[in-house]
Amino acid sequence: MPVPVPVLVQVQVQVRVRVRVRVRVRVRALALVLVLVLVLVLVLVLALVLVLVLVQALVLVLVLVQAQAQAQVPVRALEQAQQMVAPARPSRRRCRKRREPAQTAMC
Repeated sequence: MPVPVPVLVQVQVQVRVRVRVRVRVRVRALALVLVLVLVLVLVLVLALVLVLVLVQALVLVLVLVQAQAQAQVPVRALEQAQQMVAPARPSRRRCRKRREPAQTAMC
């Protein structure tokens, strides 16, 4: 029995439409997955950068605290030495230029 032509055309159109819809759905799903992966990678990179910045700031603070702790002893010794040494007399040029009472007393 021969199959009528309009039925064949109708079946072919339906198959084509179904294939196109499936391809479009797959492309949309792949695009959505790709976008989600890119967003996830971006978030991970930003989190990594934030962690690195925080670690660097912590190391900098620790180094500064250690340097300050090491520098406190010489600063105290320098202050004591400055108190023990008499202040130096200014040069005569400075005494002539400045006519302040304190400077005149030192000259």
